[in-house]
Amino acid sequence: MFPATKRGPMIEACQRRYASNPARGHCDTASQRLRSLNIHRTIVFATNYLPGKLKSQWLQFVICLSAAAALLTGCASPRAYVKAIQDPYYVLTPHSRLAVVIDENGSVQEKQLGTFLAARLRTQGFNVVSGSDSKFTLMYGIAENSSTTALWLNAYRTADLGGEQTKIIWRGYISVGANEFQKDPAGVVRTLLTYFGQEFRGSVPLVRHP
Repeated sequence: MFPATKRGPMIEACQRRYASNPARGHCDTASQRLRSLNIHRTIVFATNYLPGKLKSQWLQFVICLSAAAALLTGCASPRAYVKAIQDPYYVLTPHSRLAVVIDENGSVQEKQLGTFLAARLRTQGFNVVSGSDSKFTLMYGIAENSSTTALWLNAYRTADLGGEQTKIIWRGYISVGANEFQKDPAGVVRTLLTYFGQEFRGSVPLVRHP
């Protein structure tokens, strides 16, 4: 129903840069490193690999949800606003071969976030592999303003990346108070991944422990 497109230069560049950088180390170790995460700018590097129209639509989506979530979360709230959307034609299961894109040119903190994402997915039983072996590719980004920090995840069919019909098969978004994210970024990641491959929308407590 959604035919694969011929691989273009985007997916080739993506796989050359990121496929050789799988997550290493135990999830708890990655969690400890991630606690020192300190992000001062908007990170949306993954959108560089998307067609212009889709990039514009996704950035509008993040901005609108950030504004809405700010009303729900507050700066010091231990709760988060989560939105997860799953394409009904695809199913993400622990058997799905999944790659996490980690930006080799990103900051240490950005790499730690990607490493923790991959490690956490493994802890949840997912089959995380290198980009060239994957069926699905997970990209991530962070956006923040003065009051909230938002983390988004997009899952794509690897074969579609670089084509004209790049389709998000699952998207997840979580927004918390900026101070709360600085205190426990690992908890924010764990909370969002609770809904990986599912449909959900609402305010939830942060998952504080592994």
